[in-house]
Order: sequence, then C-alpha cells, then structure tokens
Amino acid sequence: MKNKILLAVLLLLFIFITGCNETIDVMHIDCEEKIIISTSVDVKVFYNHEEVSSENLKWTLSDYDIVSIIDGKIYANDYGKVTIGVIDITNPTHYCAKEVEVIPPYVTDIEVIGVNELKINKSTQLEAKVLPEIIKSEVIWASSNEEVIVVENGVVYAVGLGNADVIIKCDDFVKYYHFTVIPEPTFIEVYGDTNISINEVATFTYNIEEEVILESNNTNVVEIIDNAVLGTGIGKAIITAYRADNPSIKGTFEVNVDGSLTKIEMTTEELIKIEEIINSMTTQELIGQMFNVGINMYSSNWEKIEIDPSTGLPYAQFSRNDPKTSLPEYFKDYKIGNFTIRNVLGGTRSNLEKAVNTLNQMGKVGSVSPFITYEYSGGSGMKAISALPSNQSLSGATNQVIEEVSSLFASQLQALGINSVLSVYANTNPNVNDMLTTFGSDISKAITTANTVDKAYKNHGIVFIPDLSVMYNYTDDRTLEQLKSTDFKLLEAAIQNGTQMISLPLAMYTEFGGNYAYQNAQFVDEYIRKELGFNGVLMIDNSILNTFVYDGTLNQSVVDAINKGVDMISFDITFTTSRWSDYSYIAGEYLALYNYILESVDNGTISLDRVREAVARILLVKLRNNLLEEKQETSFDFEKVSDKIASYMPSFVTVYGNLYSIDKNEKVLFISESYEETATTNSVGDSVNKYAKARGYGNIQVYHTNTLRPEDILNSAATYKTIYISVDYVYDSKQIGFAANATNYLQFIESLRLKNPNICFIFTGNANTKDYFTWAQNYICLYGFYEDDFVSLSRILTQEATPNVKK
Repeated sequence: MKNKILLAVLLLLFIFITGCNETIDVMHIDCEEKIIISTSVDVKVFYNHEEVSSENLKWTLSDYDIVSIIDGKIYANDYGKVTIGVIDITNPTHYCAKEVEVIPPYVTDIEVIGVNELKINKSTQLEAKVLPEIIKSEVIWASSNEEVIVVENGVVYAVGLGNADVIIKCDDFVKYYHFTVIPEPTFIEVYGDTNISINEVATFTYNIEEEVILESNNTNVVEIIDNAVLGTGIGKAIITAYRADNPSIKGTFEVNVDGSLTKIEMTTEELIKIEEIINSMTTQELIGQMFNVGINMYSSNWEKIEIDPSTGLPYAQFSRNDPKTSLPEYFKDYKIGNFTIRNVLGGTRSNLEKAVNTLNQMGKVGSVSPFITYEYSGGSGMKAISALPSNQSLSGATNQVIEEVSSLFASQLQALGINSVLSVYANTNPNVNDMLTTFGSDISKAITTANTVDKAYKNHGIVFIPDLSVMYNYTDDRTLEQLKSTDFKLLEAAIQNGTQMISLPLAMYTEFGGNYAYQNAQFVDEYIRKELGFNGVLMIDNSILNTFVYDGTLNQSVVDAINKGVDMISFDITFTTSRWSDYSYIAGEYLALYNYILESVDNGTISLDRVREAVARILLVKLRNNLLEEKQETSFDFEKVSDKIASYMPSFVTVYGNLYSIDKNEKVLFISESYEETATTNSVGDSVNKYAKARGYGNIQVYHTNTLRPEDILNSAATYKTIYISVDYVYDSKQIGFAANATNYLQFIESLRLKNPNICFIFTGNANTKDYFTWAQNYICLYGFYEDDFVSLSRILTQEATPNVKK
C-alpha cells in the first residue's frame, strides 16, 4: 500500500508540475468537486471535448482511503481532500488531475407526503422524507397559524377555517407545506357511473368520509343491497344518500338501468330487429344459439365411419355395437344453433353439400340460419374441397399469392354454403419449432398476412374466427405480458381489423390464480373486453374442456365463464368405430351441459338478461353477414378453382438449409410417419414414391416408423444419397419398429446420422424436432396432412417446381 501511495503521489506531483498537457481544456476530469460522505458521483474524462472510453483510463489517487473509483463512479469513503489523476493508456501523453473534497451530509430537500386539504375538525397524518436519505437528524414539525391547524409529530388537526403552512425543519433546512381547511359539506355529492344494466351491481364514492345510507324510490328498477345499487329492471330510479350520523345531510342522484342489449354497439334498426328475434325465441332456442357443436370423425379411420346417405353426415355411433342413428334424430331434443365441420369429415363434394344443407336445417330457427363453420389447422382432410395452406406456411409466400389463394379457398366455402372459418391467427409459442410458428416470428409480417387472409374471407361473406386455443398449449409458461408482445399483438390487430368473433380455451392463465373459469373470466373481462375494447362474440372451445369433464367441474366452470362474458360454447362430438374410447361419455357430458345451462337460467344462476346479451351478440354477427336471410344459390366451377389453387401450392413449401433433390440415378430413403393404422398407405414416403415412379424414378426406398426393422436401415444407410425423415411430433419415449425389433426413435436417428449425415427432415405439423435434434440443418416444411398435399413436395423433390429456400 505504501509503495502504491508513493507512486500515486509522484505521478500526481508530475502532473501538477507539468500541468495538463498543451492547454487546460484539452483533457479534463468532469465530476463534482464536493462529494457527500457515503455517496457516489459520476466521473467522466474528456479530451478535446470528446469523452474518453472508460476502458482506456487508468486512475491514481493521492489518498486511497478517502475515495475509490470504480466503473465510472467516485465513491466517498472518508472525510478530506484528495487529488485524482488519470492517464489515457492508449496515449500516455494525455493525462490530467483534479482535487475533490469529501464533506459531511447536509439536507438538500424535504419531500412531504400526504393531503394538503382537510375538512374542519378532521385530522390527517403527513410523512416527511429527508434528502439525502443518509441524513438521520430529527424532523421538527410546527404550524404557522395554530388558529387554523395544529401540528404534532406530523399529524395535522384542522381547528379553524382558512390557510396555514405546516413547517418542517431538519438541521438548518426549512420546508413549508401549504394547507387549507374547508367547511364540513352540507350535502352529499356522489361519484360513479350511474348508468348500469339489469343484474349489474354498482358502488359509489362520496364527498364525506362518514357512513352513508342509500334508499331507492323504485325497487322495481333499483334495489339497495349491502349499501350497493342493484339493477332489477329497465327504467330510472332516484337514490337518496343520507349521512348515517346526521340524516339532515343528504343528496340525491338518478340511476338509469337499461337492458344489456343497449350496451352492444349496434344501430337502432339492428337493435329493433334483434330484439324482435330474441323475443320470438323460446329459452331452449336462445340457449341453442349459444352452442356450436363440431361434427368430427377419428382422422385415421374416416373411411370406416358409415355416412348416412340421407343426411351426408356420419351416423351417431361411438362404438361398434351402437345402432345407426341419424344425427338429426340424435339431436332432436337439443335446439343446437350452430355447427362446425372439422377437417376430417370426409366424402365427396356432393356429400359435403348434402351435409351442409342438413346442418343448416338442423340449426335453423325461423329466419335465423346457423353458423356452419369450417375448421382447419393445416391442409384439409376433405377431398371435397381444395386445401388452403396452413397458417404456418403462409410466411413463405407473398401477400399477393396469399390473397389470391385465400380468395379462391373462400369462394369454395361460399359456394358450399359454409359461412365461417375457425383457424389459428397467431402462434409464436417458443415451445414450438421457431421455423413453424404461424406466419413466422416477424409480428409485423404476421399482422399483414393475417389481415390479408381476413380480407379475402370478408370479400366472400365468410366470418373469420381467430382461434387462440391453438396458439399455445397448457404447458406454455409465458406470462400475459409476454403474450401481449407476441401472440396477442395479432389478436389486437384482428380486433382492430374488425373481427367479429374470437375463440378461446376455457382455461387461460395459471398466473391469474383461482379456478379455471375465473382465470378465463378475468382474462375476458379485463383484457379482451376492457383493454382491447372487443364487443363481439367470445366463444370457448373444447381444447381444454375435457379436463373439466374428468374432474367434474365442467358445468359450473362454463356457467361461471358465461356470467363473466363468454357468449358461445363450442365442443366436438367425435364418431369412430375403430377403437374403444370414452368419446361417448364425453359426448354425453357435453350434451348434458346444454340442459345444465337451461336449469341455470331457470333457477337464476345465469340471468335471462345475460343470455339475451350473449344471443344478441351472436345474432348481430349473423345479421351483418346475411345469415338472417335465405341463402342465395351460387354457381361455381370447383374443378377450375381446385386446379388454380394446386398451381400455387409449391410456393407454400419452405426449405431451410440445403435443398436435396431426388436424382434418378442415385438411391434415396424415406422414413415416413403414417396416417393409417396399418402404416401402408397415405404417408409422405408412399406419396412421393408413387409420384416419382410415374415419372421414371425407381430408386426410392420407403419405410414406416412402426413397421421398419431398424437394423436393416442402419446396415444400408451409407448407400443412400439422401435420407428423408418425415415427422409430426417427437417425444423422448417414442418407440419405432415392432416386437423384438422395437427401439427408441431418438437413439435410432442419432445412430443413423453417424452412418449417413445427409439427412433432411420433413415437417408435416408443428414438430418440436429441433429440440431433440439440435444438429439438424436441413428441413422441408409442408402445409398439409393428407395425401394430395404431398404432390407439391413431390414436384419439388423431382425438380419440377421451386419452393421457398431459406438458409
């Protein structure tokens, strides 16, 4: 230490003798000359008025006990004067010094916290914050006029009308805090929203602190419960507020109670029309409008479900021994008002048209037609309609192509009588492979793309329903604030773009706490309704509803959600005879939910007014989209449009990394996940092989993950030019092969790449493969899930079409 101080003194002496080099302002130290003990100040060094980087500076001190310099700050450790010197180590001819002094603390200000106005004979507590906070001296309180206020230890007593100062002293510093004493109110003023709805409870604040008692002059309109106002009927009521300890001090205010329908943004003409329809419906029909039932078939076995030729829909069968019951007969006791056709409701186009017509007749009430919604999450399981690329592929195409293909797709739906589409609007879940996120990870591009799709639907009278349920799964641990900066930016854009309906899962965020329905209800009320200002239809779907079926809380959870603002309940009834399952149990629970909602309305758990509000929102969307009028027949050339859409398809296939093509003279291998339980048809490999063989390619070997012999592939892996691996989802415990040949899939792939590194993954869904195979560099991202979609891939691999390629 002595040597260090001696060196510093000699260096500083040299600096002072020679002075700052050249002129005094060439290099100088910028900092406070007096520093309060136990505080720190910033210090900077300038040469020719430009700041010198702290990394190039070497500091020296005449006394290392008084101050220290760390990361651009001088820390005052002890009293006294000290000379600080600095040298630019990149140019030692640049140096300078400055003297600073560490001094005792002194009061620079006193912050006063508290009100500065009191009613006569009242008191309040003030707080004083002395700055800097290291000062711990006593604070002394006083009054400038004790005929107005008396001050004791920060408590102010109002003893007379007028003005006075609260005087606060600390050391030699004095602060004056102006105070006003006003007279006691002679009447009660009321603050709060006096326009409420039926069954809405409102509370108010007043200009006095004493207890207030409320009375209503018309209990048919407003009742007072626990000193809060409850709307009981449409009309106006005068409320009188009395001071409990002095009823002579009072005030009156008018409360206006309206029907919930008037809270919905609509014209007078729309209100009259909708009220007329609602008043003509039975309670069962009103509840039916709040349901949207999806007709689904187990995707791998839709051919095994027998279609009722009279309806175009599957028979209501949940096991092999169930009788063949037609869907209209199955639903005869339920006035379901809306239906969704899932992407696996197969059949011909004429069959699909018949199915749509049947559902229209099943859901029609008077002049009100049902929503016939088409749901897709990638491609289309129906050969009856040309597929629209899934949202995860749209990021690779231009907006013009997106608009043209979306318009062609929407025109098919319109011609078929389908009037709404349910699809994901956003997906930036970091748990999903980032290359497959919906519309890509660029939020601004995603918003533009989503609006382009939405516009195409609107031009054809198709209601687009953004689906939040598939944005993320229940393992997504992002907070609401994180989602607001990603996925929900698209939700916000959808609302700004005029979206009329939104689909939510029943359970939204664990961070809200409480039961699932409360979580979703709070999300609806605080974020979607209030913050985003969405006044349209909110629908919950069965993405997580099954959980509530199994834990026995389904009915009450849905009731709670409806009471908090959810308008429609959507669930699927899945028909399959290929496996034993509990789908029939779930279907029974879901349909029992319809009766439970009816009972809840009858016993008042759900008010009829809340039902009317929900149905009004639903009817408003139908009214604005001509679903209260007879459908007009539309002529349409399906084959021509299908061919046109097919010509665009390769542009929606995106390749990341190297583009491997199939050469006729070299061997390639496909390891293909299958969509058939037999694992023999309709896989990626089979489809590409079939396409290539028709063009003279005979060197493609295809294996399926549940029937292959892993050792055979490993033994011959090096002989292939390229190995393509088709994946949907990968998980740690997945087994491939069969019987004694079964092995762990992840370990098999790792072994395979050691034999042949020319591996290209083909994604057919939101695969999480990159999480497991971090070494993988080459990917082909598809948009579809059924055989015809793989034609685009085949054309690319045989070099007949060009995809989007990203390095």
